[in-house]
Amino acid sequence: MRVNATHPEQVQAAENRREAIRLRKAGRSYRSIAARLGVSVSTAYGYIVDALNDITDETRHEADLLRTLEHERLNHALSKLTASEAFMAGEPAAIGAAVRISESVRRLYGLDQATRREQADPGRVVFKVTVPDPAND
Repeated sequence: MRVNATHPEQVQAAENRREAIRLRKAGRSYRSIAARLGVSVSTAYGYIVDALNDITDETRHEADLLRTLEHERLNHALSKLTASEAFMAGEPAAIGAAVRISESVRRLYGLDQATRREQADPGRVVFKVTVPDPAND
């Protein structure tokens, strides 16, 4: 959450949010945080949720950057490998290395993970594991 320094309400909210985080980390309840900051319990809770969302957004962005960098590295390695004489000659070690790189890309994007589906019965969750068909790879 960006703060516009020209709006005193936003500056105060940002300060309250920092204090709410500090108090929550110290083990204080939302009710206690609200009383300390002079706000409602729902506002105190909202300060914490906003802070966690900001952290989640920053973390997600960093993870996306790392995933992109790793994908570029894997693509570069695969390009070098597939242009090699060993790969062109069909040597098993080179083919195996290409398969492992491809598997790394799949794992990087979670393509081989189990998928979760909710059933009509809300108390029952079924996990469906999708196994890639080697004929389609």
